[in-house]
Amino acid sequence: TKKLQEAIVGAQNLGIEKSNNEIKEEHVLYAILETKDNIIKPVLEKINLNFSEFVNFIKSIVDKLPVVGSMSQHPTPSLSLSKLLIKAEKKSTEMNDSFVSTEHFFIASIEDNSVLKSYFSERGKSPADLIKVIIDIRSGAKIDSEEGENKLRALEKYTKDLTELARKGKIDPV
Repeated sequence: TKKLQEAIVGAQNLGIEKSNNEIKEEHVLYAILETKDNIIKPVLEKINLNFSEFVNFIKSIVDKLPVVGSMSQHPTPSLSLSKLLIKAEKKSTEMNDSFVSTEHFFIASIEDNSVLKSYFSERGKSPADLIKVIIDIRSGAKIDSEEGENKLRALEKYTKDLTELARKGKIDPV
């Protein structure tokens, strides 16, 4: 999808900015986290994990990546990133989607990356818990176009749940 393409470009820019010789999955993940309306924030909120804490965790990993003294060329994708993108494509197929999205990348990351696995397991969450929440958030929607991610959670983005607001005491019940 366009969002994943933008995240990959953002990851490359981050790699250049940080003088890294390789683009790793953490670069892409951080670029996804920095985008507006990313899928990860509502997933973490739904399982009661702090989004800002997760962003800082990923940023700390990116900050610790090896730095090259002088950059004579653009950083290249790492072998692990290439393998992860292939796994994300397989996830897309398993979920009957026509395009690979940021959520497929996130799912592949949490299943494949041992650092991410331990981050979530230390907080009592498994990759299966996160996948279940993603599927729940999608409500059966499919990614069938480059803009497919923009269709997800459309009601949440453009409307207000008056019943929920009334429950929270934010408006007077009718």
